[in-house]
Amino acid sequence: MDANRTALIRRALWLALPLAFLAAFFLHPLGAILNLSFVEDGRVTLDGVREIMTGSYYWDTLRFTVWQALLSTVLTLAAALPSAYVFTRFKFPGKGLLMSLATLPFVLPTVVVAIAFDALLGSRGLLNTGLMTLFGLADPPLAVERSLAAILCRR
Repeated sequence: MDANRTALIRRALWLALPLAFLAAFFLHPLGAILNLSFVEDGRVTLDGVREIMTGSYYWDTLRFTVWQALLSTVLTLAAALPSAYVFTRFKFPGKGLLMSLATLPFVLPTVVVAIAFDALLGSRGLLNTGLMTLFGLADPPLAVERSLAAILCRR
């Protein structure tokens, strides 16, 4: 074999490695999910799609998701634009610390931020535990878990 052919084979083998990875860990699971979703008793069916399109649960979920996304966008812009103006136009003590704190949720992994919010605002979080102890309550006074407030606070 000549050098060009050997280089071409070597390049093809190096390309085959990521393609094999994609096939094993992306295409195979995707095919299994599609098969599970659209094949019933050996025939292709769209019953699952029909159920999704006619069920109120899925439309309610879509409506909530769009509402939450729009509200998150408006609140983010309402907080971010004035903050950006202040941070770019003025010099003040603690500016570096505030910029670091504002950047922190973006640098940390999402799971860590979610756990931190849960540790602070969860039913057994720092804030609820403190309020329960302070006022002698049996149940947590703040129930933000699984609510729109929890989603908006994590943005």
